[in-house]
Amino acid sequence: MEQTAINRPEAKTMLGKSFKIAAIGAAICLISSIFDIIMSVKETDSLTTLSEVSMIIGLILWGIGLIGAGNTLCRMGHLETGVRSAGGALILWAIISIVSMFVIKEDTDPVSAKFLIWEGLWLIGPAIFYFSLKQEKNKEDKFFDTAAMGIGTAAVCEILLVAAILLAMSAMEGHGVSMKSRGEYIEVSYSKGFAVGKWIAENYKFVTIVLSSVSTLGYLMAFGSMCSHNDFINDLKEEKAEEEVKELINEVVSDYKSKKAAETANAKED
Repeated sequence: MEQTAINRPEAKTMLGKSFKIAAIGAAICLISSIFDIIMSVKETDSLTTLSEVSMIIGLILWGIGLIGAGNTLCRMGHLETGVRSAGGALILWAIISIVSMFVIKEDTDPVSAKFLIWEGLWLIGPAIFYFSLKQEKNKEDKFFDTAAMGIGTAAVCEILLVAAILLAMSAMEGHGVSMKSRGEYIEVSYSKGFAVGKWIAENYKFVTIVLSSVSTLGYLMAFGSMCSHNDFINDLKEEKAEEEVKELINEVVSDYKSKKAAETANAKED
């Protein structure tokens, strides 16, 4: 069903409401990431459920806000913004997070296939969000690149955290250690992977604090980007005005060429 056009004052009001919902959702996600920092500092899992539930609520609100904004933008004639698909990615992210809460238990082995598969599925939402809003030269929407960078940063931190856990566990199990007999002596050598894993295991608190802090910075960037909807609307207006001026110039040039061609043809007939 084709969407009806919308006048700009009404669109501005609707966009303001949608981006307000999106900003609230992003703020809740930001608070959830702060819970992760607190747990890293205090070395406790007591806020895990609160962090996961608040993140899911934030993603749903954020997604609803962006989908609403995307629908309004489409009615304004801006079909390639990526805002609506980014909202859908957040809803998908929330759904995967809900399911994983029941699938991945506290005693799930981080090295198990189940854990790694669900971590991979978790990354689908952030990946779609990133590529939906990522700034491109030939893309109409170049206004929410900061949000894409922020969520991309949070996703990278999640990948690094999983990699750190795997390296630490591998080192603790003795992988990367080799022993060779040299007569009366035994030569012990360590791989670089073991050295890194051992360091992570010994400094795990520091690693989690750093990664959770950088991830929080990413959510802060995304939240700030959602609060910039007024600038976004103004930029869209300027962009539309530039397009109208170009169209007018093209019409004038085309009309001028047509008149010159007609004058030339008349001159030849005379």
